[in-house]
Amino acid sequence: MDFGIGFLSNNVMLPILDFFYGIVPSYGLAIVALTLVIRLALYPLSAGSIRNMRRTRVTQPLMQKRVKELQERYKDNPAKLQEEMSGVYKELYLLAGCFPVLLQMPILFALFATLRGSPFSDINYSVNLQVFPQEQIERIQPQAFATAPKISILLMKFMLVLVQFFPVATV
Repeated sequence: MDFGIGFLSNNVMLPILDFFYGIVPSYGLAIVALTLVIRLALYPLSAGSIRNMRRTRVTQPLMQKRVKELQERYKDNPAKLQEEMSGVYKELYLLAGCFPVLLQMPILFALFATLRGSPFSDINYSVNLQVFPQEQIERIQPQAFATAPKISILLMKFMLVLVQFFPVATV
């Protein structure tokens, strides 16, 4: 018996997708609704992950300072240095930001498997991308601009002013 991605896809997400398709007979809107339901269900994990990543970013300078102190103090004893470093990492618990993401991954993989597979697997997607009939395509002649269009010159000037007054912030 399969309790992996296929189980989540076939026994959980596909019935929800069919439910939404029964309400709104459009697979596009059903997919949007399924995605919203999954993202709302996973929101507490996402928020916790973001919160822990921010906490890690705040404690990063403190951790670097402590690691440098330990490296200077135990530069002759690598075993003791390793032991003290693991104590610092346990104290700050850096995996708290990654753990919620690891819990979400199987669910998001199952969503991908659901949307990639049925009910769309037997549909032939032949797309005809001709915008104009063949007769009109033969009559269209590409023409080069003799002068630069006025709108692009105005747009360039506007962008220069915009960049000068609102510089792009780098982190």
